[in-house]
Amino acid sequence: MRLVADAMLGRLAKWLRVLGYDTLYWRGDDAGLLRLAVAEDRLVLTRDTRLPARLPPPQCLVVWEGTHFRRMTEAVQRICA
Repeated sequence: MRLVADAMLGRLAKWLRVLGYDTLYWRGDDAGLLRLAVAEDRLVLTRDTRLPARLPPPQCLVVWEGTHFRRMTEAVQRICA
């Protein structure tokens, strides 16, 4: 699975790479993030609740948990499901 994390999830992106996931960290604008996700068929990880409306449902995952460890746990569980 190929992933891209937005600017709100930099530590999560780092830890997902440590775990072996193909994860990019995007610090640019939302339009660029969406173009990248579609062009490279990547799942978007975000905390922005407005972003999923701009992508097909299976291509965006909103991470809700607060601490970094809980975010990583939630993301991995939902990616593997």
